[in-house]
Amino acid sequence: MKIFIFTYDRFDSISTSEYFKDYEHTILCHDEKSKGKYLEHKKIHGDILATNEPKGLANNRNFALNMMERGEWALFFVDDLISVNEYNYYDEADYQDIPDHIDPNKSFNKKIDSKQFIARCEQEIEKCDKSGAFLSGFASNENGFFLKKKYKYKNHVDGRAWLVKKDVLTFDTNTQLIDDYSFTAMNLDYYGKVNVNQWIIPKCKRYTKGGYGSVRERLQQKMEECAYLVNKYPNIVHYSNKKNQEEYSHVVIRYKKIANQTSMF
Repeated sequence: MKIFIFTYDRFDSISTSEYFKDYEHTILCHDEKSKGKYLEHKKIHGDILATNEPKGLANNRNFALNMMERGEWALFFVDDLISVNEYNYYDEADYQDIPDHIDPNKSFNKKIDSKQFIARCEQEIEKCDKSGAFLSGFASNENGFFLKKKYKYKNHVDGRAWLVKKDVLTFDTNTQLIDDYSFTAMNLDYYGKVNVNQWIIPKCKRYTKGGYGSVRERLQQKMEECAYLVNKYPNIVHYSNKKNQEEYSHVVIRYKKIANQTSMF
């Protein structure tokens, strides 16, 4: 399993490489100037490559795919990891749904190191190879209410930490900001399933200095990408407005088609 870390302008704050310092990994940035800045700040513990691809995650995701053999698995990770937590009773649990007598909001405090996380990834890869899933991920939030069920197979796979098996699919370069929604929809459309282990939570900083830009800076492009996905996958991707956010700036993965679904594309 290869490990790729995708980074953009977090020269002095990149943290994920430190987490994987005991494992071979490749950091992908966009140009030689950026590569030089990363090396100057000495927070890189693996190999760093300048892809010379245009700005955008999907571009560098495809660069990583091109470094893989068909049938090979890789871990794709963002650059701003805080910690990886898992369900406190992960190994002892003889159930797939957290029982009512356990408070899930107080049950994800166990931090795991890179060795343990890699072992968990290998377990998920084995599971996916048996089930026929080519994309696997982990919890997308820290709200225990939504994490009671260990596995989901028709849901959004959060792009902070992905397990990707190279096959025939590539990332859609029309979706640089919400490439995880796009690639999830693509996998569901093509293979009919994904794999999400909700009992493991990669905690990341998100939207801090560096990266693709602030929420406001990326708003217009995100709305355009949302419209594009709703139009392309009308039975999988749907608008879902969020409180205090612009209308049509957020989508969800949901197979059940919403009545009167409107495409803005």
